[in-house]
Amino acid sequence: MGEVHLGRHLHLQELRVIKILRQDLAADPSAQARFLREARLATQIKHPNVAILYDFSRLPDGSFYMVWEHIEGQDVGELVRERGPFAPALAIQLGIQALRGLEAIHATGVIHRDVSPDNLMITVDRRGQSRMKIIDLGLAKNLEVGAAPNFEITQVGMFMGKLQYCSPEQAGTVSGEILDRRSDIYSFGLVLYEMLVGMPPFDSETQHGFIFKRLSEDPLPLVGRNPRVEIPVELDRVVRRALERDRERRYPDALTFIEALEKVGKALHAVGTQEVPIQGTDAPAPRPAPSPAPPRQRSSSELSRAERLDLLAQIDRAAKRHQEGSQVLSRAEAALAAGRVGEARDLAQQLEAANPRAQGLEALKRKLAEIAAAEDRRRRAAETETVLAGYLKKRQLPLARLALETLLELDPEHPKRADLEAALAAMAREKEGEKGVERTLAAGRKALAERDVRA
Repeated sequence: MGEVHLGRHLHLQELRVIKILRQDLAADPSAQARFLREARLATQIKHPNVAILYDFSRLPDGSFYMVWEHIEGQDVGELVRERGPFAPALAIQLGIQALRGLEAIHATGVIHRDVSPDNLMITVDRRGQSRMKIIDLGLAKNLEVGAAPNFEITQVGMFMGKLQYCSPEQAGTVSGEILDRRSDIYSFGLVLYEMLVGMPPFDSETQHGFIFKRLSEDPLPLVGRNPRVEIPVELDRVVRRALERDRERRYPDALTFIEALEKVGKALHAVGTQEVPIQGTDAPAPRPAPSPAPPRQRSSSELSRAERLDLLAQIDRAAKRHQEGSQVLSRAEAALAAGRVGEARDLAQQLEAANPRAQGLEALKRKLAEIAAAEDRRRRAAETETVLAGYLKKRQLPLARLALETLLELDPEHPKRADLEAALAAMAREKEGEKGVERTLAAGRKALAERDVRA
């Protein structure tokens, strides 16, 4: 909504960022109000990890403008793309700084709503230390009791806030749920995940698949996500708590998240600085003990009577285990054929515990895995259909399209496919008509501003 310029102060000789309300929005009262709100919110927040607003005023033609601190550096997204993942210790240090900035924003009764890699800038201070700064409060909003859900679509059909980094509740999955600071916690958890492994917490070939996976799936563990990166198990646990789908299970605020990261950071520092004894170069290296010769296999004629009896008993027990395994396998296959999947799964686990190499066990496990995958697809399809119904009801066309594409990926032969596609087509026609009205109204406002009464 703004044009951004780099300028130099005539007297102070310092660089500043100047943000001007775009000319085509200058006559729009809602755009003016949003621009003014960003400035008013920014003046309430004074913290070293949040960009500073120096001035807000109006140009002679009536356009609003803001003068912001210029941050010499790169955003997190650029750095990850150029250099790969951050070292865990550095990611924790910068993550704590970002959370301190978020805590300062939240302390004024505001949520950011647009925490993403390109809104987190990293610069280097005079001491050569990296510093994280949060920028762009254009979507920030006061936490008002009883306010409408903070999920908005602009006139051009874009989600206010980046879909890739929005929380599940910000994506409108729960009707009437008001956003709070835990939404920012989730968004920053996504950013920190990418900082650590250079990859998102979900695998998907499509953008809409990525969006909807967070509504129905838990994030992939950081441990092992990127084979080239080693992540401590405790750090994995800390980050994934921030990414809980149920916000009641997330960190309640930025300070609690900071405390968890600080504990991991201290543990990493202790491991990194501990002394490791190294053998002196003068001392001769100890020789490895010679390996014992393998025992000679004896023939059955050399076994004593007691040893033969013991051997026969072992063979008898093995035969019984095989017979019992075959019976358990038969019961599991019968349960599966009768549709008692839970019972079949329990029997398979029982058989695997008793005899992991039982004949037929792997085939049974494959069938159970296929059934589980099909059940998971049906569950995700049902959840996506519920989300789609909500978007249709709210007339949120871009997200309804994403939801329908995801639903048809999960269930190409969905019985309501034709009806849903028709509903979206009708909504698209209505939206196009509304856009025409908006264009005409904008032209009328412009003509009125230029005193062209006839137009």
